[in-house]
Amino acid sequence: MKKRVILTGSLTGLVIGLLLSYKCETAYGPTPYTVFSGQTASSTSLVISTGVKSLIIPPFLPLSVAGQKVTVASAVNDTIAMRGTITSYNQATGNLVVEISETNGSGTYSDWKVILGKTPAQILDSLQKAYVAMKFGMFIHFNMSTFDRCCCPECKSVSGEWETPNADPNLFHPASLNCGQWADVAKSAGCKYMVVTTKHHGGFCLWNSSKTNHSIAHSSWGGGSRDVLREFVDSARAEGLKVGFYYSIRDWTNGFSLNFIKGQLTELLTNYGDIVCLWFDGWAWDIGYLRVPYDTVRNLIRNLQPHCLLVENNYYCSLKKTDIVEYEVPVVGAPKVGNVLPSEGCIPIRNDWCWFWHPTDECNLMTAQNIVQNLNDYNSRNAALLLDLSPDTTGLIPQCEVDRMKEVGQLRGVKR
Repeated sequence: MKKRVILTGSLTGLVIGLLLSYKCETAYGPTPYTVFSGQTASSTSLVISTGVKSLIIPPFLPLSVAGQKVTVASAVNDTIAMRGTITSYNQATGNLVVEISETNGSGTYSDWKVILGKTPAQILDSLQKAYVAMKFGMFIHFNMSTFDRCCCPECKSVSGEWETPNADPNLFHPASLNCGQWADVAKSAGCKYMVVTTKHHGGFCLWNSSKTNHSIAHSSWGGGSRDVLREFVDSARAEGLKVGFYYSIRDWTNGFSLNFIKGQLTELLTNYGDIVCLWFDGWAWDIGYLRVPYDTVRNLIRNLQPHCLLVENNYYCSLKKTDIVEYEVPVVGAPKVGNVLPSEGCIPIRNDWCWFWHPTDECNLMTAQNIVQNLNDYNSRNAALLLDLSPDTTGLIPQCEVDRMKEVGQLRGVKR
């Protein structure tokens, strides 16, 4: 029977003692992250009792655990069942031994979790605060829509905003792509993180996804061997910037089956290191949570990268179905004065409210003073600001946007 085991917090002390073998009940879990599922080896359920419990977790984790407090609780309703301390952790075998000294009630749990240090709610709270504390991020809208624009009745640009479904992958050909330039622009304005459109509504993928042929791997660009996301994350991290991935649930080319989405999210969260957020679009306001269940996706993210926040652009203006309240300014406006929920606003640098690059009014931009004023307003309302820039068909951010971001940095006193 499946179990849920949660490991959180900073563990201190020394690994000591021998592994005690009597009255042991063992759980097994496959991943070294904060959340993982497993099975009890010696019994179908975990018995609520004092004594030694032995939990088999992944080996070779950098844990020093002697004396660390531990809580065992129901995974269903968080009811505390047992409390105790960690005795030892064997890095070679993954055997984490706990001494239970206090129980609450009796019986067995078929679904349970172990909490070390902080509770899951405390961890989420700290992640949310850390996200908002970054204050300023750069949104990169760059995808097939940069090269092939068609339909978007809401968009003010005369050339549309979204790509044609099943567009020829060879249309994607940024001859001078330089993600290092993107990161340098973000750094010049004092941004702390960057988010890129891995897949927009047309379904074209900026990485070699095994789930579809509609990707850069099937274009002539880069000989099919370059990976925009790899270049993006490497360039951002070289500048000390956190990275996040935009992902559209709405997909006119590939559809939106749950297995397809889970497969792609697994690729994104296992191949590119730590991701600060998955930024979802086209979910609540188009596909809906009945056809793509929110909890299923959220649990997948928690299992793969527990510190990756789910940011859902659902227009709810609440923490219902999201970890960070998202304000897409042209649609729902800015967070209100006095807002206390962890939030983020996203606005384009262009005055025509276009997210992707367009040859029309390319340099009709917000002023640096206006950008800084928006940033200060959002930050004062417990919200980060995610400012969108739009690389052109060469793969470079236009010079007028580069210059504007430098002006922003100068107004903010950013030093390189």
